[in-house]
Amino acid sequence: MIIPARVGLGLFSAEGLWIGLKHDQFQGDVIYSSGNPRGKQGLLFLVCWLGVGLGPLQAEQTSDQATARDPEVLLQTSARLNFEVNIPEFLYFVIGSPGATIDLMNFSPTAAQVGSGELIAGDPSPSTIVWIRSNGGQVTLTETNNSGGQGLSNATGSTISYSEILCTSSGHTSDFCLTLSDTGGNSIQLPMYPVHEATEQSAVWTFEYANTAVREKGIYGTSANGGRVTWTATTP
Repeated sequence: MIIPARVGLGLFSAEGLWIGLKHDQFQGDVIYSSGNPRGKQGLLFLVCWLGVGLGPLQAEQTSDQATARDPEVLLQTSARLNFEVNIPEFLYFVIGSPGATIDLMNFSPTAAQVGSGELIAGDPSPSTIVWIRSNGGQVTLTETNNSGGQGLSNATGSTISYSEILCTSSGHTSDFCLTLSDTGGNSIQLPMYPVHEATEQSAVWTFEYANTAVREKGIYGTSANGGRVTWTATTP
């Protein structure tokens, strides 16, 4: 901001000559003179003017000033800014290996174990890490599969129900393992931080095959035969 203040002084001289002086605080000005048609008597004439120029401003601006007759006045002014923080919405969900990899959970009972009711742990590891993080409100987790409601099937069409695949959850911040079903659709709402309305939950899911009956030989499931389970996390 530039506030130019100009003061002009004029004097009628005894010889009748008008002498004008101009002083500009910010820009140089000219000195000029002219004749005085009114006679010989001297006269001092004072002219003052103030010019104010304002350029385009990005922030609010105010000002205050004292006059020469009131030099001890306390000057005070203020200017304001508005602040804003823009947080994007996000939802992260990982099961097992990060990225595009889809892990395989394989159950392989021995001939002596088949149908014995002995729980068969998954291979190569029965456990997988699950992690969900969101700031978009209540997170709902839902399970579905690609079996068309039939469960895991083999090459001849025999099936094993998803109720035979057991899931337990442990460790970390929450236990939220879903019960699997042939038709899918089981869901659970995850706990939220009460103050920030955000969710950050992690757990270790451990899967076992219940092995409650003797089944026909063969490989049941895989992605081609109803063995693909999808867990979907959603926010409002």
